[in-house]
This record gives sequence, C-alpha cells and structure tokens, in this order.
Amino acid sequence: MKHMRLNINRLFFVAFFLCSCASEKELFNSYEIIVPNALKGIYVVTNMDTDQIIEENTFTVTGDTLNLKLEVSIDVENFKVTIKDADILDYYNNELLTFSSKQTLDVLVDGNNEEHEEEIRYAMTPYTTLAACFSDEPGFANELFSEHLGFDFREIIPENSDSNSSLPEKLEYYMWVAGFSYMARLHADLSTSLSSPILNTMTLIDILCVDASDGIFDGLKNNTDLDHGAVPLNNQFLRSELVDALFYYLESGFNTTAYFGDIVPLIAGSVGNNTNPLMFDE
Repeated sequence: MKHMRLNINRLFFVAFFLCSCASEKELFNSYEIIVPNALKGIYVVTNMDTDQIIEENTFTVTGDTLNLKLEVSIDVENFKVTIKDADILDYYNNELLTFSSKQTLDVLVDGNNEEHEEEIRYAMTPYTTLAACFSDEPGFANELFSEHLGFDFREIIPENSDSNSSLPEKLEYYMWVAGFSYMARLHADLSTSLSSPILNTMTLIDILCVDASDGIFDGLKNNTDLDHGAVPLNNQFLRSELVDALFYYLESGFNTTAYFGDIVPLIAGSVGNNTNPLMFDE
C-alpha cells in the first residue's frame, strides 16, 4: 500500500511493505531524503535496477524551514530520487533558482536491501547530483565523492551552525556547497560580456555532468573543450578551483558562517589534493 501526506513543512512519501524477519525487533528500509532550500517542484523516485518510476508527485514547501523532506521506506535495493521543474534557493546568497526543463538535482541511494533499526538520511546537493551523473552504480559513485570531500556525505545534512571546538562535518559540507555555488557566481561575473544564458549553480552542474559523461573530470567531452560561459573547463574545477572558490566565498560579504578564508587550508586537503584516476586524468 502506498500513500502520501502533505504537512506544512514536510512532505513524506511512504511505501509500506511486508517482510518475514526472524528478529524480535521490527526492521525496515527507511531513508530520509532532504533537499535544502527547496520551495516547489516535482519529485521522482526511480528503481535504479529496472529504471521503473516508483513514485512521482508535486511538492510545495512552506514555513520557516524550507527543506523538502521525503521519507522513503521501500524494498528496493538501489533507487534514485530526482527533483525537477523546481524552485530552490541557492546556498551562498538565497538567490532563487528556477530549473529549466532539463535541469535536475539527484541523489543515489545505495540501499543494498539492508534492514536497519534507524532511519538513514541523505541530503540532495550539487555533489550528490554530480555523483549520479558520474555513475549509475550508487555505492561506487557515493563512495567516490565521499572520499573526495573527506567525509561520508550520505550521512550528513549540510547546515550552517556555529562550533566552539572543531569544525563539524555538517558545517564543512555546507561550506563546500556554498563554495560550489560561489564558483558559479565567479564564472557569471567573468561572462557578463557574453550573450549566453545566465550562469548559476544549476548551469555549473549541467556542464560538469557533460564533463562526467565520458567517465572522468577533465574538461573535455569526446576530446572537445567544454566551458562554463567564458570560463574554459579543466581537470581542476572540482579541485584547486573549488578550493579557491570556497576561499573567496568565506572572504566575501555573502559568507554567513563564523569562519573566514584562513580555515580553508585546514579542510581542503582531500579536495585539493585528490589524484584519484577514477575521477581525474592526472
């Protein structure tokens, strides 16, 4: 039996299933998919093994906390959640982003059909979307990008929070997403003389997904150079240039965290020094 209920701040999709379990405790596959800053759009849940759409519906989020929250309980090993035809707020400056007909945010859930006692949370971000573009094998894609960022992004919701001690991973994740969005802004500033469409976080995701389609981030597609507006792509977009963008964000007036650019060398090692040949050509 499937049903959906819409609350003021939360949208839940729940598909219940029956199972015979030897354990005394009730075990279940349950995942909470969170899309930060989502306002409205369409969500789609797809079985990765069969490409069958399990659920598709519209959503609208209102209230003080603008996060779409999808609770999925389903006996499918691997699935993908997609947001399309959506309005969301960008991370670094709350700019309204309206998706084009082909733009999406995605997250791959590598459930492995494992039953567990507690709900597992995933946040949908540019990085989960790039992982989905890079590979249709959820476990491989998510582990690769988790290693790149230096933490398991399947278990962390990016959040701008203060810390009196060490930098929490949820804030670090927030910084990397804001840095990605700020890189798109820097590219837009360098491309003002062009008659090309407006550049933003979603167009940066688009071109990096094109780059990823040949199995590596090298700034090329079938040996043809790619660019984001006036900025040519290269194999450093998700490495040194992302690190630089994070620094510029933290030094900008858009920064709403309690940190500044001097924190970047302490958290950038995994991103800036990644030479994994499965992602980059050198």
